[in-house]
Amino acid sequence: MSSKMTAKLAFIAYDAKALDDYMKQIREVCAAKGVGFTVVALPTRNSLFCIPRSPFVYKPSKQHFYKRQMKRVVTMEFSNGQTLDMLSPHLHIPSTIMVHNLSRKKDAIA
Repeated sequence: MSSKMTAKLAFIAYDAKALDDYMKQIREVCAAKGVGFTVVALPTRNSLFCIPRSPFVYKPSKQHFYKRQMKRVVTMEFSNGQTLDMLSPHLHIPSTIMVHNLSRKKDAIA
């Protein structure tokens, strides 16, 4: 009888290319190790903010900045004895990507 453990991770980045490249790297490592792997792309959060160019005169002169936040939720299914720590030596998380563990929140609620 095989018991499966599931890990859910959320990856957040401001650079879409870096996030997609990292998802490809995770997919390759999981395929090599025999770990079940699914990716769900969540909606992109867009924010536009405006900063005045001059504090006193020329009030209509403003600069607009646009920020996009991409999110991916990864679900991994490990079989007998495999853990998330087994994959960590093979994966290097870039500094531009934030990782949140969603598995703990589910365990804390249940």
